[in-house]
Amino acid sequence: MCAGPWTYGSARRVRPCGARPEADTSAGRPATPAGSRATTSGRPSTTRAPGRWPHSCAPSTRPRCAAEAWPGTSAPTDGTGGFVANIAVASLGSRGDLFPLLGIGRSLRDRGHRVTVFEYSEYADDVARTNLRFAPLGTGSACQEVFENSGETSQALSQLIRRVALPTAAEAARRIVAEGPFDVVIANHFQYGGQLAAELLGVPLISVTGVDIVELYYPPAGASAEERALAERTLRLVDRLGTPPLNAIRRELGLPERPHASTLGSLSDDAVLVIVSELFLSGTDSWPDHFRVAGYPAYEGSDGLAVPPRVQRFVDRADLGPLVICTLGDSWANDYPPTCAHLARLAQRLRFRVLYLVCRGRVDAEGEHCLVHQFAPLSRLLPQARAIVHHAGRGSLLTGMRAGVPALMIPHWLDGFENARRAERLGVGRVVAPDLDPAAVSRAITELLGDEAYHVAARAAAARLAEDPDPGRVAEELVLGTVGSRSW
Repeated sequence: MCAGPWTYGSARRVRPCGARPEADTSAGRPATPAGSRATTSGRPSTTRAPGRWPHSCAPSTRPRCAAEAWPGTSAPTDGTGGFVANIAVASLGSRGDLFPLLGIGRSLRDRGHRVTVFEYSEYADDVARTNLRFAPLGTGSACQEVFENSGETSQALSQLIRRVALPTAAEAARRIVAEGPFDVVIANHFQYGGQLAAELLGVPLISVTGVDIVELYYPPAGASAEERALAERTLRLVDRLGTPPLNAIRRELGLPERPHASTLGSLSDDAVLVIVSELFLSGTDSWPDHFRVAGYPAYEGSDGLAVPPRVQRFVDRADLGPLVICTLGDSWANDYPPTCAHLARLAQRLRFRVLYLVCRGRVDAEGEHCLVHQFAPLSRLLPQARAIVHHAGRGSLLTGMRAGVPALMIPHWLDGFENARRAERLGVGRVVAPDLDPAAVSRAITELLGDEAYHVAARAAAARLAEDPDPGRVAEELVLGTVGSRSW
């Protein structure tokens, strides 16, 4: 056992570390998890050791291989030992939260496993493009109201908890359980429904999160006193807002209460997959052993989508000057801020072009130097771009960095501020305020387009990103390590 460094009040969370026991394949099932009592059925009893939930050892009713289960999928790879895991992937949030899980889900499917993705119906088409099975958690989008207030950064965290994560948790858990049985649940860290479903099903949970979340609990050695104090205040806020109602939901579902249920209790005791480039790591020595780092999944929802002709024509107009792509992601549902709007007015005078990819947002832009479009595959456009303006969401940031394109960053949403700080430290861009005046925007974009140091740093970062661990491979290792191998 090892204890994480985070503590406040009188409670201290002790988390299990180390590998799970070797699988007992003589009976065709994995070994009984440590801390549980084996029964004659091969399923651990519901009595659990502190900090660990019981896991199912009984195989799900399913075909013997993925090729039988899902037409068009490949047979299990050599690394699976013939075992086909039935996996529930549960997401909640924007496309920036969903797409990394879709990337992991596709990789697991291509390795021969069965994958069902749980999200709200607004994202059904996004899941369909991956050819993964989709199971709706409800109609519409659970996050629309929060997106419409996304400019209020001081309230973003409380809105996410109060209006999205908590109200949807119980129903999401019930829907996931109803679609089972599953061997393992993979869920992002604030998808409480996925976490509850894993406990109700008695199967392992793999939490997927970012380094910014992990470092709230396990600050790097170089963190300042101010940074540690901010992390402490953030965790207290989330605990105060989330733990009492979440424990009420747990009681409703027949589950025991957990201390700090909405904070450290929301990260799995089985495995935590931290999707982040090693470029952004400040040190992992304080992390528990069941935390694994993998690169950020290179999936942006563009399967089967071509660049729209009007967008391609605009991108090809090199005679109008260098191309700048401006997007604030899926979670921005308001008018674009002045810093972005000024780009349209400056483009002709400074001889560059601006392509706005607005998703839910709105921006007024006229003239041949500007084009507004809802969505286009960013990775296919960036090779022709000189710069990108974005909100420092993980997906936009790393897609730009993979293409070696420097960025102006306007963070406005939770992790964006920390992502932008790390990127600026690497020299791949600079952070600007959302409400700059035209003169300040002119200076910022001129510097980014003209200063070769940004472009050299961005290309160097792209080369290093290519060396990150494959998140699909790491995810499969965690699936097989938590569930155990089986003989068919």
